[in-house]
Amino acid sequence: MLLVIPFAHYIKDKSWEFSYTYGPPIAVAAFIAFEIVPTLIFHLIHWTKSQGLKVFIDTTNRVITFQVSAGNCYKFGFDDLTVIEYLTLYQQNKKRLSTSWSNYSYLQITTTDNKEFQISSLILTKDQFPIEPFETKYSFWPSITTIYKDNQPEIERAQQLQAEQVNILKVKFSNLTMDELKSRLERQKDYDELLIMAMEELLKEKSY
Repeated sequence: MLLVIPFAHYIKDKSWEFSYTYGPPIAVAAFIAFEIVPTLIFHLIHWTKSQGLKVFIDTTNRVITFQVSAGNCYKFGFDDLTVIEYLTLYQQNKKRLSTSWSNYSYLQITTTDNKEFQISSLILTKDQFPIEPFETKYSFWPSITTIYKDNQPEIERAQQLQAEQVNILKVKFSNLTMDELKSRLERQKDYDELLIMAMEELLKEKSY
């Protein structure tokens, strides 16, 4: 705080009276704007997004139950879960640029059937969770977006769209002979993934 006074005097070329009068209030305003307000926003995001989420850990049976709302529970074995930890900023040589919200983090847990849970450090920290994260990611603002998301419908739609596109390509290239298909598949770098899939399926069908 005291450093603001000479800073304002020499950098801004103001009088000492101006520096004594306006330096401290400016410093307080900057502290509120860049420290308190972001931390408050961050806390409110984590708190509001986490409402209704409860996590029950049964270490004896190696089972975790996620309750996302009253009567809406999901139970999984430890081996069915993949964990990613999201922390604030990048950690280099065990030194991390600290912010006022550096203590906030979250765990992203993905299940084998493509469900996703995000657990704020307000509810559960990495040390309290029985499964070690297989990856740690860093960002300036690691804020949770939702406590629960079922990605399976979206994945199925993408798979259906991919299958339709492959079928269209199969019709388009159905006149190619087996030798022509083999020749093109030897140059896979010249074609996109969908076309390669279509030619592989055509070759398999023609070989019967």
